[in-house]
Amino acid sequence: MSNRPLSIYVENYTTDEHRAIAKEQVEACLRDVDAPLNITMGWHATPDVKALAISDFIVAPRFNTAAILQHARNLKLVHCINAGVERYMPLDWLPVGAVLTNSRGIHAVKAREYALMSLLMLNTRMPVLADAKRARIWKPEFTTPILGKTVVVVGTGGIGGAIAGAAKSLQMRVIGVNRSGNEHSDFDEVVAQERLEEVLPYADFVALACPLTIATRNLFSEDRLALLKQGAGILNMARGGVIDTAALIRMLEEKRLSGAVADVFDQEPLPESSPVWDAPHLIVTPHISCDSPVGYVDAGLAIFGSNVRSLLAGREVTNRVDPDLQY
Repeated sequence: MSNRPLSIYVENYTTDEHRAIAKEQVEACLRDVDAPLNITMGWHATPDVKALAISDFIVAPRFNTAAILQHARNLKLVHCINAGVERYMPLDWLPVGAVLTNSRGIHAVKAREYALMSLLMLNTRMPVLADAKRARIWKPEFTTPILGKTVVVVGTGGIGGAIAGAAKSLQMRVIGVNRSGNEHSDFDEVVAQERLEEVLPYADFVALACPLTIATRNLFSEDRLALLKQGAGILNMARGGVIDTAALIRMLEEKRLSGAVADVFDQEPLPESSPVWDAPHLIVTPHISCDSPVGYVDAGLAIFGSNVRSLLAGREVTNRVDPDLQY
């Protein structure tokens, strides 16, 4: 491939400077590649099919899978600037021999800060106090320190590890839950997902940080939420589909849970008609927990650039999405 121009197709879906990829950024991440670059800038809604037909690589925050399936016959790699890839499953649109990679691992700094804030808010009953303020009710909520309390973190990847780091800085006990149950240095204990129900009764807080897959969709069903102790708090930084939103709202209304912080939802943007807006003791943030307006795209492109160089050198790529695991 290095004896001819490398054809790279960049597909944007927004003009937002914090989300869109600029041609100069792609050139910068490939500055040391010993081959001419043929970079085409495309648009998600109306992809350039001629450019797709000759593309070796695609990089995008979001991409048109139907157009790729129909036109991108020479494709070697597709890189998603984001971490979540559930919208692209199954990978039946990916040409034979091509791989999909994502940008997992670039979110840790912001994720840690957001988790630290959220755990402290939940422990202080800030969701309850915020509702009282709107209702003009003066009702003190007294809580014990967070020191020594237990958080169960579902997902032990980059974001889950960041949540664990935030919790450890508060001297909390941290139990991780993942697919394998393998030990992880950021956690006091790790159990396999099949043992989730064993550890939920110990949780003062639950933090969701797992990918949305067949195995995790509706993982937090009403029955599992019912296993939590009275007054527990929920933090969702994973995906809306991981939790039964209707059951969560009912438990908040019934005061079985003391509060929740949610950054992700079944439908985004959250519709004006969604019952989430009126749910008590629920802090809503619009999917901003892990993203930064500075450096986010460049961090994702750094993974893309590294993988292009790996392919040219005959090495394995990093951050490859496993079609069976769906992440």
